[in-house]
Amino acid sequence: GKQKNIIATQTMNDFVGLEGASATVLAAMIDFSFYLKSKDIDKAFEAIKTINSIDVWTNLTPICINMRRLDLVELCLKKMKHVRGLAAMNDVENEPEVEVKL
Repeated sequence: GKQKNIIATQTMNDFVGLEGASATVLAAMIDFSFYLKSKDIDKAFEAIKTINSIDVWTNLTPICINMRRLDLVELCLKKMKHVRGLAAMNDVENEPEVEVKL
């Protein structure tokens, strides 16, 4: 008989919400993912700092929180234009306990 080929697609976590993104955004995210997996966090964020997609920054915020990089959490919130999140960051900025900040 005839053989049926079935192909399933699954979006990688770093690319959720970017299914319709431009080639530029996708290339930046590929660079980001590469550098992140290489543990070069600063280069990873350098690769995507010009991206203005709220979906990108929304997806990256939990990653930054898990890495305990408050500077990058703040960058994500700024790119998302998340006023309440930025206000909360300012409230804890002077907090002496690191654990309270996160």
